[in-house]
Amino acid sequence: MKRTICVVLALVLALSLALAGCQSNSTSSSGSSSDSQSASGSGSESQELEPVVLEYYCMGTVAKDNDMVYEEINKYLTEKINATVNMHWLESADYNTKMSAIIGAGQTFDMLYTARDYVNFATNAQNGAFMELDDLLTEYAPDLVAAIPEYVLEGGRVNGKIYGVPSYKDVANTYAYAWNTDLAQEVGLDESKQEAPWKYMTDLDERVREFKAIRDEKYPELADLPMLEVETGMEIWWSWDNIIGGVATNVGGIDFFKDQGSGEKVFNAYATPEYTEILKFIRTWVDDNIFPVYQAEWDSDYALRVAGKVPVRISNGLVAAPDYYFSNQKVWKCKIVRSDIAVSTTSYLQAAMTAISQTSKNPERAMMYMNIQYTDPWYATTSRFGIEGTHYNIVKDDAGNDRLDFTDTENADGLETKGFYNWYGATAGNLFKCILPLDQPDDLFDKLQQMNEDASNYETNIGFVFDQTNVANEVAACAGVIDEYHLPLMNGAYTLDEIDAKVAEFNQKLEANGIQKIIDEAQKQLNEWRAAQGKTVYEG
Repeated sequence: MKRTICVVLALVLALSLALAGCQSNSTSSSGSSSDSQSASGSGSESQELEPVVLEYYCMGTVAKDNDMVYEEINKYLTEKINATVNMHWLESADYNTKMSAIIGAGQTFDMLYTARDYVNFATNAQNGAFMELDDLLTEYAPDLVAAIPEYVLEGGRVNGKIYGVPSYKDVANTYAYAWNTDLAQEVGLDESKQEAPWKYMTDLDERVREFKAIRDEKYPELADLPMLEVETGMEIWWSWDNIIGGVATNVGGIDFFKDQGSGEKVFNAYATPEYTEILKFIRTWVDDNIFPVYQAEWDSDYALRVAGKVPVRISNGLVAAPDYYFSNQKVWKCKIVRSDIAVSTTSYLQAAMTAISQTSKNPERAMMYMNIQYTDPWYATTSRFGIEGTHYNIVKDDAGNDRLDFTDTENADGLETKGFYNWYGATAGNLFKCILPLDQPDDLFDKLQQMNEDASNYETNIGFVFDQTNVANEVAACAGVIDEYHLPLMNGAYTLDEIDAKVAEFNQKLEANGIQKIIDEAQKQLNEWRAAQGKTVYEG
């Protein structure tokens, strides 16, 4: 399936400080007027519709100026589709519990944020909590369908039907090596070696060690400090499409799991030689003071990292960086080089989705709203950054492009006190329709587009969703075992002499708790799905 270039990532947010909803009449804040009209029709057409209020549940914290912004948004929506949206913001810690209760009670509402890990997208789709969207998309959101590549929408399928529309930002995942250029230049490091291409974490070993040796020689007082941190853990270096709890398929086009096929075979990633191999590699970094054990606990206030005393970061999702790492504090300059590997999987596509409730009384209007949400430049900018002139000003960058400047506005302060700032944290819509903030890299969107294009060779099982009904007990039991063993292993908690025995113990407990039954069930379902797609199936 051919991919369209279009779509950021978790760690652009971290690096630039950085995974939802008025109008100025100026075309600079809304894109072209034709864009705005094509997204939802003319104002006269909207007046032919009965007015409705759309009830929308979303995960997030209520912003200080939320009411102000959504008052403007609702003026715009009224003009476009004669509808207003009533946003119900639920904190992430409570989201699953509260939404499960709302769905279980059969409460009437229109839309919600859902994901693989939030309000269990696949399970609720299978249980009839969400509407099938195929016909609604065709009739009421043709612009949305045109704006998003087909394979992205495929990520919202369950049993052949679309039940959710993925948020359109990063639709692939990659990792990047970022280093402190201030320190590199101070110690006389050959930066060309730091900029060399790489795929896996092991490819970075030589350059990290060289940097540490030169740093420690020039600044002996830093010798006891680790060299790097890794965002989101070490398992990012494996090319698996995680079906559930380490039961995975290989990602086609990447030859890390050497004996596990190209996506057709289901296997236990924790039982592979590659798993043990990478654990031992991590431990060598711990032993050599390159990587700290349980890094999150080691520097919980980020003081050493912000100060640049830990001068290397390996981050997931990072494709472009501003001049400064921790850009809001301008502490140290950095450069990055991303991995040559980019991967798109069903689980990644399902990290943020919008679904329509089966109880909705206005599904057609909800889909018209989603058409605006995913295609309208003004809406995309306003729903993330608030109102022009209040929360930002629109300025021209050196290349003549519109950019958002937060100086002397309600969004000028830190994240905790900004009036309305939802940047990458927006859980729905189309990131690439919004105007880019001035503090973001000029080439951010271009780099993200390139990343997603690069990942096009790796799609294997996009759209496959595992129904765990027949193995729910085994899944729960194995999850407990994984919690007990995997995190300590990945954080280098065991010595080299202990790792083999711990991995063996880990897998013995997984076997005792039914992981093979999970694998067999997943393989059966995957074979059926791949056969229906005209793909090869595993017959081993």
